[in-house]
Amino acid sequence: LVCRAVPNREAKRDTAQMLTGAVDTRSTVSFQYGKIEVRMRTNAKPGNFPAIWLLPKQPAAPHPFSGEIDIVEFYGLQPDAYHTAHTNWTLNLKQTDNPPHQFHEKVSPTEWHVYGLVWDKKHLAWYVDGKFVGAYKRKKTKKARKGGQWPFDHPFYVVLNQSVGDGTWRRYGAKEPILTDTYETEIDYVRIYKREK
Repeated sequence: LVCRAVPNREAKRDTAQMLTGAVDTRSTVSFQYGKIEVRMRTNAKPGNFPAIWLLPKQPAAPHPFSGEIDIVEFYGLQPDAYHTAHTNWTLNLKQTDNPPHQFHEKVSPTEWHVYGLVWDKKHLAWYVDGKFVGAYKRKKTKKARKGGQWPFDHPFYVVLNQSVGDGTWRRYGAKEPILTDTYETEIDYVRIYKREK
């Protein structure tokens, strides 16, 4: 699969400066717990913003109360693959280090790598080429339960997309996209493994 972001040739008659590509499995495949691996590579250009992520199967509470799992994201020229869990606890309550919810690993984005997630009732664990990067762990306190720290006990579906940024991730050293350029992410495979009961 090749996802692209391309300059909009109809920009004079359309407000979108770039046209982007994405595929999701909301109407075909969802899963709860198990392992997912994605083999991919992407451009390393200013403004590049590809992502492989999981969103809750509907019906579900509105974002971020039902959670979001970012298997991998890239920001512009950064050689870091980012892996993040988004919840009400991390976004609205700002509990980003209780426990840590984001991890990153230096890679060569233009080379093929396998980005993995292992998900069970107690944690989300991210891997790059089979190497453990970090884990978001379920807390058992009453405060964490009330704050929505762990909304990951329901099915999620897969989203594969190529976007461009708007320069708002300056903390990652990101810059605005080149609106005359083409951005591209190639995905060799997506494999989902469910646990045997």
